[in-house]
Amino acid sequence: MCGIAGIWNNNQAVDPFELDLFTDSLIHRGPDARGTFIDKDLGLGHRRLSILDLAESANGPLQYRTPDGRVFHITYNGEIYNFVELRQELETFGYSFSTHCDTEVAVAAYAHWGEDCQRRFNGMWAFAVWDPVQRSLFLSRDRFGIKPLYYYASNERFAFASELKAFLHLKGFDLEFNEKILARSLANMFLAEPDEPTYLSRVNRCLPGHCIKLGDDRAPVITRWWNTAQEVKELEGKDEGSTFSDLFFDACRIRMRSDVPLATALSGGLDSSSVAAGLAHVSAQANTQNDYRAQDWRHAFVASFPNAPTDETKFAAAVAEHLGIQLTKRVMSGDELVENLSDFFYTFEEVYDLPIVGWLVYREISKAGFKISMDGHGGDELLGGYHHHPIIALIDAAFPKVNLNRIRSLRQTYYDAQINGERPGLPPLRHLVKKRHPDAVFISKHNWLEVEPSELFASKLYSDLDTLSESDFLTQRLYSDFHYTILPTILRNFDRLSMAHGIEIRTPLMDWRLVVKAFSTPGSEKIADGYTKLPLRKTANGLLPDSITWRTSKIGLNSPIEHWLKGDFSQFFDDTINASEFKSSNIWNSKTIKSTWKQYLSDRNPGSLPDLIRFVHTHHLIQVFTAKWREVQAKYR
Repeated sequence: MCGIAGIWNNNQAVDPFELDLFTDSLIHRGPDARGTFIDKDLGLGHRRLSILDLAESANGPLQYRTPDGRVFHITYNGEIYNFVELRQELETFGYSFSTHCDTEVAVAAYAHWGEDCQRRFNGMWAFAVWDPVQRSLFLSRDRFGIKPLYYYASNERFAFASELKAFLHLKGFDLEFNEKILARSLANMFLAEPDEPTYLSRVNRCLPGHCIKLGDDRAPVITRWWNTAQEVKELEGKDEGSTFSDLFFDACRIRMRSDVPLATALSGGLDSSSVAAGLAHVSAQANTQNDYRAQDWRHAFVASFPNAPTDETKFAAAVAEHLGIQLTKRVMSGDELVENLSDFFYTFEEVYDLPIVGWLVYREISKAGFKISMDGHGGDELLGGYHHHPIIALIDAAFPKVNLNRIRSLRQTYYDAQINGERPGLPPLRHLVKKRHPDAVFISKHNWLEVEPSELFASKLYSDLDTLSESDFLTQRLYSDFHYTILPTILRNFDRLSMAHGIEIRTPLMDWRLVVKAFSTPGSEKIADGYTKLPLRKTANGLLPDSITWRTSKIGLNSPIEHWLKGDFSQFFDDTINASEFKSSNIWNSKTIKSTWKQYLSDRNPGSLPDLIRFVHTHHLIQVFTAKWREVQAKYR
């Protein structure tokens, strides 16, 4: 797991000083080693987080020579978990390896299979391969976008990096914020990831499951190499054989491949608890020779908010005791939030609320000497774990034929998921039946936005759903949540939160085999018998305490920020909203925001808090990016 960067100029030699600044802007992603490679007008940079093969020979950028003497160079971020099997297969074709890392396998696989290597990889990645003979550059991003990849293209150069902040370090980079993209994120924080444009003008993201090819003309050719909907369609009518449980345990097994100890970010919820149980189950099996499976994995970390309704420490403690895991409790406070905001805004670099709790948890994991956190991302979006999923399932129960028993069961499932005994109302069925299209692309209108939010990705979503037109509505909505809205945002956020401290997150529930299996399963088998995420609960049954496996209430990783805002933290909000730069913004109406803030403090508009947080967060993000850009550009003068 690392940070990658690269520059391909138009017939102008790469400046080593510029490449160094560009590369080292990502030092937090790879604090263990650094390296650069320059081939005249092409430069590759790498910051390494050493996890597989800790020797210097595995540092990047890595050079590989094929059996026929061809040479390739790779800068690589990620993990190819099935690298052991791929290396064995490549050795039968005459390939040899001088390291024990997956990076060397990745570049050899590209040399042998070309672009088809992507479909053979099981993992998460963003990499670039340079072929000096063909003078071609190939970049790839994993199926679901677990690892980030951004690029800048102009007549003068093509550049790429793992994070947006890296581009501030390019000589002569013109810092300009895309106000429409910022407005879209402010209107709906789950709509930033599905399209190429970012909030930095002229910097785009390579989308999940896409690759980029460049030749001497420097014109990027972008290709979509992975489409889950198409894979599900091709699986129809076939006896795939493997069960959900089989795939889950194997996903845990190959993700335990590491030369450093593992930890788990444990919330006490079903997903992260099931991952911990999966590690325990796999570890109890006999080790396969040369499987590279880490033996030191019994460590977990949990965020604690004493006396707050969002505290899940007791659930995490029950899991840790049951599995024999050492649990570290990290008590969080509002004061600590304020103390770390400056570092947080810059390293997080995204428009969202204030997920600083995760930032602090991963910092704690790093301080304890770990580099890997095994997490449960993907479970809710894959199997229907959010509060809105039973509501969506009601549509299938009411259309085209009413199933009263299932309707009653889904209503109770929805109520059981609430905490503190809350029973929020459900919309009438006649209203639900009218909404037989995913509403994930809806952008709420805010009278406090001065810029009209853009809506770009709807056609891509509906194109995929056309392939799944025979699937039930819940499955279609899960597809949207998994590929286009909620999960892409979560993955982006947690990549920044963890890599800010040099922590790699591994996600067994996002193994591509498990994903295709889940989307081939009807929604009625995911939410059934009074439970959400039923396939995962059945898998964890007997491995976890029943109080965890069959727990119905859902909290998630949420801080008691409402309580903190009634204390000293409110001064930070006041200072921000009254700052001259905030009031002069072209993106939002500061007067309306200030009025809404006063209403919130007087308990007249409690639902406005998430939006208010995003405006305050975005203001500070703009400020810290601008300050860093000025600081760096001064170094070139």
